[in-house]
Amino acid sequence: MAAALVAAGYAGFRFNECLGTDLVLAREPASVALTWLQTLNSKRTPAVLIMIGLSLGSGLLAVVLTRQRRPALVGLSLLLVEDVLTAAVHIPLALRLQSLAPDAVPPEWEWLRARYLFDDVSRTALLVGAAIAFAAAGFRNMHTERPS
Repeated sequence: MAAALVAAGYAGFRFNECLGTDLVLAREPASVALTWLQTLNSKRTPAVLIMIGLSLGSGLLAVVLTRQRRPALVGLSLLLVEDVLTAAVHIPLALRLQSLAPDAVPPEWEWLRARYLFDDVSRTALLVGAAIAFAAAGFRNMHTERPS
């Protein structure tokens, strides 16, 4: 159940980003959106690294300790997919956006913004799925441990 709580906490953080940063990015002019994004990205990096470490660590423990390995493996797989997408796609995209001057928006701004938003929502969905899978493993494990 700890893996479910950690994954849910990370998903909640991501969901908060979708409702906060992503709405600013989607609705505000590029100069405002980039300034907002550039201010927040550097401040949340330590928290994201901690949540990735905790979610992977608790996910691995869930796979090792639970009798219901299939849902735990699904949860861990979803976490790994989210981490690969974060490292391979989202971080380079965020660094690209960090390098843009708010007053000199490139012609591909609309595409960059749409891609950033899509990545955030997709990664959040993967984390929600992982939390559900870990919760299912935890509940099934509790059910199999009950005395008759």
